[in-house]
Amino acid sequence: MLAAELGTPHARRGAAGGLLLLEDVGEPPYRIDRALTQLLRGGWLEAWPGSSSVWARCGPYERVREVLTDRLGGLGVPVVEEFGFGHGDSAVTLPLVSARSWTRRPAP
Repeated sequence: MLAAELGTPHARRGAAGGLLLLEDVGEPPYRIDRALTQLLRGGWLEAWPGSSSVWARCGPYERVREVLTDRLGGLGVPVVEEFGFGHGDSAVTLPLVSARSWTRRPAP
């Protein structure tokens, strides 16, 4: 939905300053690639501190990982895979409101 909303009046302003949680079920890797490319080209992923993602039944996971590495690897932010939230079999609940602020620190 994030990528589909780009350029519309309902679009969110971006992921700056927030932790990006991505998940989907049953999307082939080429569609994940398209959505991430659209978010990148739309400037949506500028100044965000990191991401976690879950991809259930989205094709061979090696291919999904290739897409994530290709699209997000060069951004210099941590990307955590299979964190256990979303539509998975043993999904955890993540609090979406926190007093802690997420900041991007330069690499050592």
